Amino acid sequence: MVYELPAEKASFSIDEDEITRLSQIVPVPGIIGQPRALKALKMGTEIRAKGYNIFVTGISGTGKETTVRRFLEESDIPKGNLRDIALCYNFRHPERPKALYFPPGKAREWEKGIRQSIQHLKGTIKGKLDNELYQRQRDQLISVTDRKARKELEEKLLNLQKEVLKPEIDHEIDTFARQFPYPGVIQYLEELKSDILDNHQLFLEDKTDGMEKSTSGLFRYELNIIEETENKPPIVFENIPTYTNLFGIIDIDQEGEGRINFTFIRGGSVIRSSGGVLVLRGEDLLQDENAWIQLKRVLQTGKVEIQRKETPVTGPASIKPEPVKVDLKVIMLGSEQLYEALYNQDPDFEKLFKVLAEFDNVMERTDETMREYIGFLTQKIKRDKLLPLCSDGIATIMRYGVRLAENRSKLTTRFSMISDLLREAHYWASSMGKREIDREAVKRAIEERNYLFNLPEAKLDEMIVRGEVLMNVSGASVGRVNGLAVYDRATYAFGSPCVISARIAPGNEGLLNIEREVGLSGEIHDKWVLILDGFLRSRYANTFPLSMYASICFEQSYGEVEGDSAASAEICALLSAISEIPLNQEIAVTGSINQVGEIQPVGGINEKIEGFYSICKQCGITGNQGVIIPWQNVQNIVLSDRIEEAISRGKFHIYPVRTVDEAMTILTGNEAGGRNKKGVFPQGSINYEVEHRLRKMAERVKSFGS
Repeated sequence: MVYELPAEKASFSIDEDEITRLSQIVPVPGIIGQPRALKALKMGTEIRAKGYNIFVTGISGTGKETTVRRFLEESDIPKGNLRDIALCYNFRHPERPKALYFPPGKAREWEKGIRQSIQHLKGTIKGKLDNELYQRQRDQLISVTDRKARKELEEKLLNLQKEVLKPEIDHEIDTFARQFPYPGVIQYLEELKSDILDNHQLFLEDKTDGMEKSTSGLFRYELNIIEETENKPPIVFENIPTYTNLFGIIDIDQEGEGRINFTFIRGGSVIRSSGGVLVLRGEDLLQDENAWIQLKRVLQTGKVEIQRKETPVTGPASIKPEPVKVDLKVIMLGSEQLYEALYNQDPDFEKLFKVLAEFDNVMERTDETMREYIGFLTQKIKRDKLLPLCSDGIATIMRYGVRLAENRSKLTTRFSMISDLLREAHYWASSMGKREIDREAVKRAIEERNYLFNLPEAKLDEMIVRGEVLMNVSGASVGRVNGLAVYDRATYAFGSPCVISARIAPGNEGLLNIEREVGLSGEIHDKWVLILDGFLRSRYANTFPLSMYASICFEQSYGEVEGDSAASAEICALLSAISEIPLNQEIAVTGSINQVGEIQPVGGINEKIEGFYSICKQCGITGNQGVIIPWQNVQNIVLSDRIEEAISRGKFHIYPVRTVDEAMTILTGNEAGGRNKKGVFPQGSINYEVEHRLRKMAERVKSFGS
């Protein structure tokens, strides 16, 4: 039976009274529509075990980075090993600076305290060596030692100086050390005392005000703090994840004639995020392969090696710092394609990024989610200082959200597109002199946005109307049907009809896909052609061989044909060519099929319907034009006002179908026909004519062979 979708079922709207009711209780704005991703983020951040880093993926516009930022700001993230990190002079091996670790805030206390101690020792050492007692001891040594034994005298004087200075140095440093009883620091301070004693002449020679200057010999006692932390996990968003920005750099002292020492070492965002979370974009990271390799090494070892990249100009660095211990969680944002590529091609990726937080582009449309939508819109208006929204404006925006979701029971979570629509609706409302954003302003924003993006659509329509693309939207034709295609152009997609033709002759070549023969057919379309062949054999050629030479073609198509949404149109064209029963050109067809002839749902249904209606309107509405769609796609229909109006006036029609037989009945006006108890199709039916012609072709091919 032919079923036409009634106008009331073809139309869709959000009830304004419902919006008014839901607006009375607006929830506090929060993260909405991503429960699965939020669970993944929570688990990934709370498990501090090795490898529990997080890869965040999802379609563009779903607010991945905004959601991650908000989640990290609002959640109680477990602390990692929070500590200040610094580099210091290595007294035994100056080319290998040491790393020191302090509780939060203590590194700066150390820096201030050690400077005071060094300044105090400068005075103490000078005073002790100017002391009258030391002078007498020195003079006595000189008087009893031959001048000829100069080397021996210098050694005796040096030992005397150390004997005099050691108690003062030990007291000063031991007093300082009691404030910092931390592992690694205590050992360093012991080495520090010995070095000060061995190099006490530096304190006499130094004429600078500060030991931090590289021209001062006392810079060796400076502390290079490369990370200071508070008593909470740091959250670092690295927008430019280059090798240097991530892992740090060894600078050159421009004022000190190109010298390099440990005070010119700078940490990167990996060190800054130690104890917390580092967030970066995967596509940006992989611009530098070395950065990805080094990040993996850090996550495997828990250590960062700060290096200076060797270039033909600079050459290798003269110092190599001790690797810095870090404890961080990495959240990487990227596309689904990047996730699949890393997972399949890099054996380390699965071990290091055990958690996948996948953002959905739709959510269920319930009272709760609609309230959350209203809350989001309200918050956006307040934040961006936009005109207020009235109920019919909210309803129209929410209807747009349903259309983007391509399902009447769902709403899109691509909030960036909703925000854009809201801002543009504000613009048009203001230009029209309105004091609030209403339905008219939102519709105007949608229409204007479509106009800005639809130049390719307008050009293609123009070619069809002028006859440059041969297409009929009236009359009937054998082996020829109007299919429906969708062209996706960034954020704008549009539908347009395309002529699909089929030709048939006796032979053993089978079904020829012209697009495939010239390299314009994608893998999915190739698969469908094989399904079509299986359908013909199973339905009609049970008692005789399928002996035909058939060709199917997308007329005047010069790009790649991909997907299976034209499958139902192609089978209808082929059945028409076999049976020689003409097809109504006023009806366009879309839908996939399986091997038993059942129609399957397709995407882009709204764009396809609107695309054919647009051509019919420009070429002349007959009142009988319409589209055949899979019955499952009825729930996806959210059409423009002009098409809903045309349907309500009986000027345009939608026919949901379940089988190829139903589609052929609509296109031909004839009964498809089913096999009776004897397994025979009723005479005069479409299926009878198809089987009869195929049998005749098989007999003809057999006679040719004999």
